[in-house]
Amino acid sequence: MFALSACRSFGNFRLVCIHSKDVCNSSRLPDGIGYGPPFGLGANQLWPKVTIGCGFLVETVGTYVLVLTILNAAVHEKSTASNAAPVAIGWAVLIVHLVLVPLTGCGINPARSFGPLVVDSMGGLNKWTRGWWIFLIAPFFGSLFATLTAQLMFQVNSATGDEKKKDEGSELRGDVLVSPDLSGAEKCINDKLEAVKDDDFVSDDGTLKESA
Repeated sequence: MFALSACRSFGNFRLVCIHSKDVCNSSRLPDGIGYGPPFGLGANQLWPKVTIGCGFLVETVGTYVLVLTILNAAVHEKSTASNAAPVAIGWAVLIVHLVLVPLTGCGINPARSFGPLVVDSMGGLNKWTRGWWIFLIAPFFGSLFATLTAQLMFQVNSATGDEKKKDEGSELRGDVLVSPDLSGAEKCINDKLEAVKDDDFVSDDGTLKESA
């Protein structure tokens, strides 16, 4: 529905372009007569002097910075960002855009890059130009490298459930978790559970032997 509504609005946009041709040149159709989606809907494109390899690299690094910031600020269990995590993420997005916009238009999001390409095609504009595939593939590489870095270097959520409990001050005895904050009754239950595991306290029929 959004794409249909956008295409219908192109007619009104053409009227505006008649009086502001300099602003709307980027939306001019290939035939040079009509106009397509406004400003190409911001479709990502490589700057003419930027090579394919450079474009792929900067898009990968930009996504890497953003995803690594998200993992450390919002996902890491030891993060102290709390409600301020969106601020850190927002700054990461801003910095990446300041660097990448002059080079590639800053994609770092396959959905954001793919949508304008499709709708532009529906409106008669061809934005599938040199390096269009970079914006659909490079972010996945950046996300992969960021995830590996978070796991291997920053150990984001790498601890198991038992290790997390130990960090909180609990003690693991066999398969029974004993916490120092347990009440006397709870400690007694834990002791009984440990006793069941010992064959000396279990009879041949599987019932718990009475202690002397």
